[in-house]
Amino acid sequence: ALVQGNLDNLAVVAGGAALEREARRVLRVLCGGPFVFNLGHGVLPQTPPGHVAPLAAIVRDFAKETTGRETTGEWNGGGRNGDARNGGR
Repeated sequence: ALVQGNLDNLAVVAGGAALEREARRVLRVLCGGPFVFNLGHGVLPQTPPGHVAPLAAIVRDFAKETTGRETTGEWNGGGRNGDARNGGR
């Protein structure tokens, strides 16, 4: 079974240490099996764009630290709030 992880999207809004702490918590909980890391409800409109790249780096770094491999880097556009086709709204 594949688990789809749910990072609280408000952690991305907060950014900084809170974002890193919560993202790593989700990664640690789910790393025992196959999973997809994502946000619970997409990227909120008030999310500072500068908080998204550090989140991607946290996930990539964690994958490399724990598996020795890079992530696929694939992104499916997210849900309704994060979907690039509707302007992220």
